[in-house]
Amino acid sequence: TGNMESSSWGGGGGKGGIAPLMNTPSFNSRATAQMVFKALLKTSPDLNVAMLHKLVKEENFDTGKQLKEFPTEKIEGKRIGILGYGNIGREVAKIAQVFNMKVVVHEVMQNQKKWIESEGLIYADTIEEAAKGSDFISIHTGLGTPDLNTGKFANESIIGEKVLNLLNEGAVVINYDRGELIDVKALDRALSSGKIRYAAIDADIFKNP
Repeated sequence: TGNMESSSWGGGGGKGGIAPLMNTPSFNSRATAQMVFKALLKTSPDLNVAMLHKLVKEENFDTGKQLKEFPTEKIEGKRIGILGYGNIGREVAKIAQVFNMKVVVHEVMQNQKKWIESEGLIYADTIEEAAKGSDFISIHTGLGTPDLNTGKFANESIIGEKVLNLLNEGAVVINYDRGELIDVKALDRALSSGKIRYAAIDADIFKNP
């Protein structure tokens, strides 16, 4: 339902024609969570897979001698901040636990704190607390409700300069939710400075060419 205004649907004018619309929560939660982890594993460790493939094909790669030239870093023990503990956020947390990551969850519904902690996760009272010292941050909050006066959604730009600066140097930002959750200009600055190493995006984030 969050994509009804998108061009793929036909835009706000309904140019795409008439079709039944239903909300299907949890239908693709696990698939989305797995996509998040595919993005995470693609970026960490940061191996030049194309170069390795080329060297192997050329029979020019000796594992015993040349592997040291391609250092890898484990994600085990790394800290991931997960914003939102709905169907998708919960699935992401489960996968992160399997990889023995340090999983920190921020959820606005405080009544879920005991539940989150009972599952072996760390509860963060604020987004900033979840971001502080994290090597990865993954957003699963949805846009929230719109302000009728400004038209701005409750969760719009919740990932801004302050939050990005709290992440570890060379962190990875993953947004498989809504594009508007990230302040694009702040993300651009963070990528340019190297503060953020990668941004894995599956959202309509680039509104302006």
